[in-house]
Amino acid sequence: MEKEKHEKNRTEEKEHKLNKPDLKEHIQEDKEEIKAESGEDKIKKQEKHVRIFITGVIIVSLIIIVAIASLYLSYKFASGTKSFEFAGLTWQKEMFGKLPIYTTLITAKNYNGDMQNFKINLKNDPRKVNVPVEGNVSVIGTKKVYLSIDLDSELNTCSDATVALVSFGQVMTGIGFELETAVNNREKAELYSRSYVDCTTHQNNTVFVLSTSNASGIVQDKDNKNCYHIKVGNCDVINVLEKLDVLAMENLKNSGNLWTIAAE
Repeated sequence: MEKEKHEKNRTEEKEHKLNKPDLKEHIQEDKEEIKAESGEDKIKKQEKHVRIFITGVIIVSLIIIVAIASLYLSYKFASGTKSFEFAGLTWQKEMFGKLPIYTTLITAKNYNGDMQNFKINLKNDPRKVNVPVEGNVSVIGTKKVYLSIDLDSELNTCSDATVALVSFGQVMTGIGFELETAVNNREKAELYSRSYVDCTTHQNNTVFVLSTSNASGIVQDKDNKNCYHIKVGNCDVINVLEKLDVLAMENLKNSGNLWTIAAE
């Protein structure tokens, strides 16, 4: 009897073992579930970070685009308000340090027939230079142009004379003329080893005779239409020569030998 009871207990233990859930399996399953949940959370966090990053990039890009567009429009507006047309050329007001200057970019055919680009810089607004002109200023570009200085008029006492003469020479050369500085007095021409030139000596060339006067003005000679008396009053030599610069450029523009290429 006892033997049968013992065998019955052993049978029940076996059945219990067969029906008892495996603890290790449960632990493993729990681990896998936790792991799966952790992986999903990690993916969700990564996706969130990516979305935030992309959104940030888009926002920053839009800000940059708006900033660039604003700067461009501001520049265009500012440029537009500083640009103007005068004497057939497009001029731009710029700042040289704290000083305003007036510039134009041109393409001109020089005395050799070659094309060259040059930037003209003037101290004064060409629209406001009030220098009277008598006659029609026309420069012969295929021949040497003479700037003959009247040394007896004490032009050298004007403080701006040297700067004005250098600037005039640069502009005339830049727009294509072969310019030579001369003297209108024979003795002083020999003394300073300069060409002697006045309205009677080089009638087939353009001649500018520069001297001081009671009032500024540019006057075409009555006998020689290729000669011009450049009169400087009150040592206003910069204004007078800049007026002559503009007249020379306007003459070239009208003859088809100069083109403005001024910036926008």
